[in-house]
Amino acid sequence: HGQKVAKSLDWTPRWPTSSMIFGGTIILSLLISIPMTIWQHEFAFYTLPSRYWELAVGALIFDLEAFAASAPKTSDWGFKEIVGLQAIAVFCIVLALLFTPGGAGFPFPGALLSVIGTACFIVAGAEPTS
Repeated sequence: HGQKVAKSLDWTPRWPTSSMIFGGTIILSLLISIPMTIWQHEFAFYTLPSRYWELAVGALIFDLEAFAASAPKTSDWGFKEIVGLQAIAVFCIVLALLFTPGGAGFPFPGALLSVIGTACFIVAGAEPTS
C-alpha cells in the first residue's frame, strides 16, 4: 500500500535520513520502554514514549516501501516467500494472543510478537503478487 501512496503523491523519501530517524527513535523508545515496563508497567502502558516503537515500526515499513518503489526493481517476491511471510505473521499473532502477559511485561516485551506479526502482514501485503 505504501508504494501506491508514494507513487500517487510523487513522493521520494530522503534516504537514508528518514529511515535512520525512524530507526533511531524506535531504539530510543525501546530503551525508554524497557525500564518503564519493569518499574511502572501501568504507567508505561499509557505513555507514548514507551509505546512509540509499536507505531513507528509501521511508519518505518512505509518509508522503506516508498524508497523501494523509487529504486529500480531487481525482482519481485515469489508466491512462496509471500505465503511464508504470512505464515510467520499468523504464527506470531497467535502466539501473542496466547502468551501476552496481562500485567507486568507489557508493553515490552509483551507487544513484541504482535508488532512482528503485524509488520510481516504489512510487508507481505505490500508486494504486488499478494
